[in-house]
Order: sequence, then structure tokens, then C-alpha cells
Amino acid sequence: ALRMGYRDVTFYGCDSSFRGSTHAYDTDPVGDAVIVKCGEVSFTTRPSFLMQAEFMCEVIRMAPRVFKLRGDGLLPAMVKTPEYDVTHAVPAIADQILKKAA
Repeated sequence: ALRMGYRDVTFYGCDSSFRGSTHAYDTDPVGDAVIVKCGEVSFTTRPSFLMQAEFMCEVIRMAPRVFKLRGDGLLPAMVKTPEYDVTHAVPAIADQILKKAA
């Protein structure tokens, strides 16, 4: 968008979290779900969605007058409160997260 000259970009529905099934997949996401607490609210997400939110937060914070959000999920919460904690994950994912943190 920036290369094309846009100076006002709004992300709609880029929440990086979900309730029940996702907009893209009509399946139960529990298999690789993680619970992320950001501020006082917990969100169900996937590791790939969490990585997406981390990256998009960096971009939005670099140009907050250009990039805006419309939504109520993990990404908007992370923009407001950058600190978050993964509170629950299936064992295989939790092991990978803990190995990277060590």
C-alpha cells in the first residue's frame, strides 16, 4: 500500500485470533491452538497467527498515523499492550515454545 502511494490504510478483521471456527476454515482449531493473555483478556489463536500479530504490531507501531485497525481480537490488543503471555498450549507446541525461550 505504501509503495502504491496510500497514506491511510485500515486493516479490517485482522484479529489474529478466533472464536470457534475461523473465517477461512470451518473446522475446530483446537489441535494447534494456544491461549494468549494480553492485558486482562485471553485469546485463542494459533502459533502462526501469533507470529502474524507480532509482525503486524511492529509495522503498525512504525507508522501509527498510516496504519489503523478495525477489530477486537489479539492484534488490536497487542498494539495497545505489547506484553503478552502464552498461558496454554497443547504439549507439543508448549515444548517448542519453552525450548526457544531457553
